[in-house]
Amino acid sequence: MLQVRFFFDRYEGSNDSALADYPAALPSRALATYQHLREVRFRNLVLQGFATEDYDVADQHCAYDANYEAVFVRLSVLDVRDPQKPLWPVLQAAQMGPHLARCLLRVLLPTLSERRRQDAYWSPAARTGLDALRGCLHEQHARATTVGRPRDIGQDMFAVADNGALGPARAVYDSFVARLVDNAAGVEPTEEADKKPPQWDQVFYMLYARSLCEDPDQKRRSESQIPHWERVNRPLSNDKAFARAFKCQLGEPMHPGTRCPFWRQPTH
Repeated sequence: MLQVRFFFDRYEGSNDSALADYPAALPSRALATYQHLREVRFRNLVLQGFATEDYDVADQHCAYDANYEAVFVRLSVLDVRDPQKPLWPVLQAAQMGPHLARCLLRVLLPTLSERRRQDAYWSPAARTGLDALRGCLHEQHARATTVGRPRDIGQDMFAVADNGALGPARAVYDSFVARLVDNAAGVEPTEEADKKPPQWDQVFYMLYARSLCEDPDQKRRSESQIPHWERVNRPLSNDKAFARAFKCQLGEPMHPGTRCPFWRQPTH
């Protein structure tokens, strides 16, 4: 089972402060001590953007510890101010949700090259769907490319993770908004997301785009990788709810006739 753990990353100003964070090496706490040492070492690595044979640094927000089968996420992706305010979980779902979903996908996608880990995290149906998505993304990108030979972004882990991060974050956001709206109206919570005012949809997409624009990992991407504008626009154009929220006309770039959904929607 894949674990998700958060770690503090804001107070590491020097080696002395990191060493002061080590627990006492008591025999009864040997395992906890060892794990804590690994976490401090990991924290330093991920802040510097380094990868080792033990750690796969997916981006500057998270990394995967192969020995513990755990994803470590920087706590700074959360805005920890005023967590008691009713709007706090709603805003965090839109701002932090895509980062966390992208981290998990960036961790899980490389497991497809290893049979043992592949079978643990991917069902046959999921692998088939992923292959279809990659082919669709490649064709979509090729149609939009007018200069030079188009890159196969279907094989680009960044592109696949970017397209997959939108759906889970939106689902969590919708559930929190539904509770907020129902609580304000004094009724029992409902799972029907379409009962919320349409302005909430627009708020989500604006916060989602802003979270990508503020993504520090963008600075580490080379010029040969996907342009920043495409990281924002491609997932949004593949989401029907975005076109509805902003009333995009069919055939416009943000409301294409053919989409490449990452998550299959129910047909009933």
